[in-house]
Amino acid sequence: MIKRIFFPIGQGAFYAEKHDQFNIVYDCGNCRKTKISEDIVKQSFTKNDDIDILFISHLDWDHISLLKTLKESVNSIRNVFLPLLHKEKKILLRKIYHSLGYSSLDIIDDPEKFFGDNTKIIYIYPSENNRSNESGEEITISHDNNNLPSVINSGTAIKIRGYRDYWCFVPYNIKNKERIENLEKELKKAGLDMQKLITDPDYAMRIIIGPRKDDLKKCYKSLEGKINENSLVIYSGPIPRRTPPSFFIQAHYTINDNYYHYHPYYFDLRALGCIYTGDVDFNKFDIKDVYKQFWDTVGTVQIPHHGAIKNFEESFLKNNSRSLICPISYGIRNSYGHPSLNVVNNISLNGSFVIHITQDSGSGYIQFIDFHEKETDIASEI
Repeated sequence: MIKRIFFPIGQGAFYAEKHDQFNIVYDCGNCRKTKISEDIVKQSFTKNDDIDILFISHLDWDHISLLKTLKESVNSIRNVFLPLLHKEKKILLRKIYHSLGYSSLDIIDDPEKFFGDNTKIIYIYPSENNRSNESGEEITISHDNNNLPSVINSGTAIKIRGYRDYWCFVPYNIKNKERIENLEKELKKAGLDMQKLITDPDYAMRIIIGPRKDDLKKCYKSLEGKINENSLVIYSGPIPRRTPPSFFIQAHYTINDNYYHYHPYYFDLRALGCIYTGDVDFNKFDIKDVYKQFWDTVGTVQIPHHGAIKNFEESFLKNNSRSLICPISYGIRNSYGHPSLNVVNNISLNGSFVIHITQDSGSGYIQFIDFHEKETDIASEI
């Protein structure tokens, strides 16, 4: 049994998969770090639970602000996967967060220190031209994680030792230079020098703690926090052409007042895969091309950046043999107008389904994927 959970975190992101033998988490944050959001994280796992893999899409505050809470709520976090960032970008991000009063700076400066000695940190190289990696590279995670590499290529299949050999996680570090270029433009308009912020400590300190601090904040907020060049996208699902000796049952529920409410969607029982997209820009990232090896097994696509229209492009919804489930995480009455009505309408008009994930506890969404083991080909059962 797999439980794939989209937690009602509000204007942020917090998703998990609880497999029979291991747990994964993708992002953990909320833009305001409210008590409600902290309680959701604390209640999602127990002190006896281990998180085998934590994927962090990027270091924007609304995706990382609750990582400390998560770390303190579980027994251990064994492996953390991060997009590989240039040192200068880390310095800039840290200084901007300092001016905003954000506290999770260790994860930017020193992830090893933030997570501790028992956690393995693995970085993902940026993908080349956002093209599919068909080299067949893979690594296997086990409880003894000492032999894992420190850096792996985008497109490397990540498997869990001892678990079903037909399930994998495939990360891509997608680079979008326009984000940092847009930040530089906004800083220039405000009379601030981005290179000096990075290279001149005295200049940076005068800005961060001086009267120009508010100008720096305005630049950050005008871009809706989109200043990270890199965003880690993850495929989680079956490995194509490795048909398991099983018949799958997939069920979809929201939680409301502690009751499960079934969604009677028409879905392809073979489409068990999910792609977590963080804040990636669909105009710069062709999801069907990058994951073309896996696309026939994808049934769920998390819509990036809380359903912002600027990050959306509809081509992935077209010419599919099935409808897609499209969760969107956002805060009710957020100041950015997320999600865009055009995005919601576009998904529906293309025959797919929108799942609204907000801070309302009744908007939590779970997919149950059950495996009834028997020696038969899945195709003969559908």
